[in-house]
Amino acid sequence: MKIVIVDDDNNSLERLKNVLVNEYGDFVESVESYNNPLNFINSKSEFDLLFLDIEMPQMTGIELSKNKLLLGANIVFVTAKESLVFDAYNETNAIGFIRKMHLKEDLSIIMQKLTSKDTSSKAIIVKREKGIVKLLYDDILYIENQSNDIIIHTRHGNYTKRYKISDIEKELMDSGFIRCHLGFIVNLRFIEYIGDKDITLEGGERIPISRKRIKLVKEKFLRINGV
Repeated sequence: MKIVIVDDDNNSLERLKNVLVNEYGDFVESVESYNNPLNFINSKSEFDLLFLDIEMPQMTGIELSKNKLLLGANIVFVTAKESLVFDAYNETNAIGFIRKMHLKEDLSIIMQKLTSKDTSSKAIIVKREKGIVKLLYDDILYIENQSNDIIIHTRHGNYTKRYKISDIEKELMDSGFIRCHLGFIVNLRFIEYIGDKDITLEGGERIPISRKRIKLVKEKFLRINGV
């Protein structure tokens, strides 16, 4: 992919550029960089992915992202101030955010999202009396442990499978699911609200969340939503 970085801080710009080239060279065709947003706009550079610093003296990254030339662009905001992430999240359609103090960690999440294969065709196979059922990952709301079985709750109904919840957790861990409770695994894409004791899913259904897992679930939820 062709990448452009716009950041008035040359040190931050070069650091991001080096990480992209050295650690993601298999996916990166070229990296252009600009320390002035106006020069970038005038260049009319072609790109697949754009990294914008939020705070720049000539023009903020948020203002720049609203330029008509960037409509529909894949934009990732970069900032040294974590508080600005939420401003950008509310005002733009950015695909992700990178905190300069956590550059490598946050960048890995962005690149994984862009380079990994989608989960639309992945599925769990459940045997039934009259055949088998293919349950797509994208249709699974959550999985509940019940003795030696698991109950797979989907958008189209519930299915029981003889399986250990710890084993299915390993299968799903890189596909947008997380263990939110000893007896529950939730699909992060269907979470609407995370409370102190339970999680509310789209549609209003609630499942429990253990206190020790709240922080991790929130972090994963924000990451999968590009925050």
